[in-house]
Amino acid sequence: SRFGEEGSGDSCENQVTKSEDKNPVSSPTLSSPPFGLKPRSVFFRTHKTLESVDPQFTMRRKMEQLREELELIEQLRESIESRLKVVLPEDLGSSLMDGVVLCHLVNHHPG
Repeated sequence: SRFGEEGSGDSCENQVTKSEDKNPVSSPTLSSPPFGLKPRSVFFRTHKTLESVDPQFTMRRKMEQLREELELIEQLRESIESRLKVVLPEDLGSSLMDGVVLCHLVNHHPG
């Protein structure tokens, strides 16, 4: 069924009902995660668990993610500039924010 049509939520409700049938309902304990969260979810971690993460590892991971993001932004810049034959400002985000460049990109016909 389509999104927004009457009865579109039936499949989700049926899945919840089926999973509840398999697992008997028990009173919640402090060791079980809140409904819908996996035991390893960041929202279920204790303060001690969060402290045990190596800050150097976390920093290296963040730096690697930042480097990858900057590479992707540069690829996006090069792609837009080559298709539209323009030079974009240093701050790519602000140049795309008003939508003018994006409209030109959408309306651009290759060839």
